[in-house]
Amino acid sequence: MEARDQAVGEIRRHLSPELRSVATTSSDPQVILNAIKATYSVSSFATRHNTLQAFLAVQQESSETMATFISHAREALHYLQSTRPHIATLAIPAAGSVSYSLADSDKELLISVLLHGTKYTALTTCLLSLNSQSSR
Repeated sequence: MEARDQAVGEIRRHLSPELRSVATTSSDPQVILNAIKATYSVSSFATRHNTLQAFLAVQQESSETMATFISHAREALHYLQSTRPHIATLAIPAAGSVSYSLADSDKELLISVLLHGTKYTALTTCLLSLNSQSSR
């Protein structure tokens, strides 16, 4: 029981004030973690884009062994994989279910390249132009 209370205390101590309301709903650490995950871990393109950029930025430090570098790269890959939408969270009651496909991933990769390789204002202008042309 003491270990459980310590775990709840640690979880609450490390949460930002905005998230603490979710952590007061239970005294079970696993229930709290599940509530936080359900509330705040919705997969989005922005999350996946940022994690992809972080993954691609992984480099071996001069003082790092190859084994440590590989470990960091694998950790970054696992984090990137964890940002993919889960099939269960993609169910839209009114419209059936939606799936995240390899084609969706390819589109996100293309957008990431465009965002990384183009000045933001130029890309925005281009996308706005495409949007207005398609609505005519």
